[in-house]
This record gives sequence, C-alpha cells and structure tokens, in this order.
Amino acid sequence: QQQEQQQPGSKRSSKKKKQGKTKAELKREAKKRALAQAAQGLPDGLVANDSKDIVVRVTAVGAATIGAARYRDWVHQNAKLVHDCSKDKLGYVHVPDMDEVGFAEFTRYFLVESQRHGLIVDVRYNPGGFVSELLIQKLTQRQYGWSVPRTGPHVPVPLCSLAGPVVLLVDENTSSDGDVIADTFKQLRIGPVVGRRTWGGVLETDCFDLCDGTELGIPTDLYRTVDGRVLENTGVAPDIEVAFAPHDYLQGVDPQLDRAVAVALAKCSSQE
Repeated sequence: QQQEQQQPGSKRSSKKKKQGKTKAELKREAKKRALAQAAQGLPDGLVANDSKDIVVRVTAVGAATIGAARYRDWVHQNAKLVHDCSKDKLGYVHVPDMDEVGFAEFTRYFLVESQRHGLIVDVRYNPGGFVSELLIQKLTQRQYGWSVPRTGPHVPVPLCSLAGPVVLLVDENTSSDGDVIADTFKQLRIGPVVGRRTWGGVLETDCFDLCDGTELGIPTDLYRTVDGRVLENTGVAPDIEVAFAPHDYLQGVDPQLDRAVAVALAKCSSQE
C-alpha cells in the first residue's frame, strides 16, 4: 500500500512515463525512419533537418533541368494571366521554337486552348526552325459548324478549329521561321501582330564540322515572300508596337501580353 501511494515525482512513476509513448509520437518516429531509409537511395546532397519530424535531402540539378522547370512555370503563369484577365474567354499557346519541341508544345496546348472564344499565340524568344507552315495550317482552319449530340456538349467542326480572333505575339528575339510566321500572319490577315520588330534572319545554312573541332556555316537558301520582299536584315514590323522595358522585368509585368489580351478581347466583343 505504501508503494502504491508514491508521489508522481518518485522513481517508479518516472520509469512508467518513459516507457509509455503516445500514438502521435510513434507515428512521427515511423515517419522519420521511412524518410531516412528513402534518402539512402538519393544522390549525395545537402541534408536539411529543421524539425524533429522531417528530414529533407536537397540535391542540386543541372541547368537543363531547372531551365525546363522554369519555362513550364513561365508558360503556366502566362496562361493563368490570360485566362483570369479574359474570364476564360481567351486561350494561350507559347511556341518555344519551330522544331520538333515547338510543334509538340503547340499541339499540347492548342487542342485545349483553341476551344475558347479567342487565342493568343506567343512566339517570343523563338529562334526558328521549319514547322511554321504546319502551325499556319492549324491557325487558318476556321470552324464552319457544330456536331450536336443528343446529350453532352456541342463539338466544333472541324475538331480543334478556331471560331474567334487570333493574336500573334512577337519580339526582337523571334527569328528565322519565327520571322516567317509573323509575316504570314500579316499576309493572310489571320490576326494582328503585337510586340516588337522580329530579328530578321531567315537564311538557311548548311554546317560542316572541321578537323580542328570548329564548325563552318554556309548560307544556302534565301526566303522571299510572294510579293518579292526579303525579310533578311529587316524582320517583320508588328501591327501594334509594344516595348518590354527592363523595369517591366523588374516589376514582374508583361506589357506585351497585357496588350495582346486587350486586343483579343476587343475583337471578341466586335464579333458578338
């Protein structure tokens, strides 16, 4: 009886306290063990442990990996801005180049974004390639009907065709096949071109590896429009000139994209 009446501060009571663990404590320990085991298979890196419950292993990645992640984030931010400012009336597609990657990016977004009332096609920072004619085929395909099922939403005919206005965004980094698509937009009157004059380098070249490890490029083809104009060293002037100043970068704003949204919305209103 005397032993059972010992105070909480006695030796026996403290021993009981150490042996008993709450359910939350057991779960935290199990989580720590699982994280530590998972971290064993990761590359060597910096281990951050700013809490008792989580162990994080941080590993530096290459420039190519982080560049792709930053690009995807930039595209998503632009698309969100366009969707929010237009109340989901406008779609947004960025084409990073006119090669295989650019065509894949265009197809990836165009299938969804073309279903809105209008579309902004962004070819800023586009160094060119050879697929502009494939993009033009898609951008000139206009909707001429609806497939109306008994149940479910209406489906445009042709599928993924455009019913509303299209605005092209260009800048001084848009070059080669990017110059070509900008000029074609104006020739075929697909839609207004917004931004800055394109770079103006449309020559095709063949490149040869030399024995000393250097490379020699020789111009082989010149691009000329049907009305006889040469884009080399002149580029394509936009219909609406909008600069992107250094302070815009610092402030995190995009005046060119903002203007493109305003132009597309105005054209949507005029068609209603």
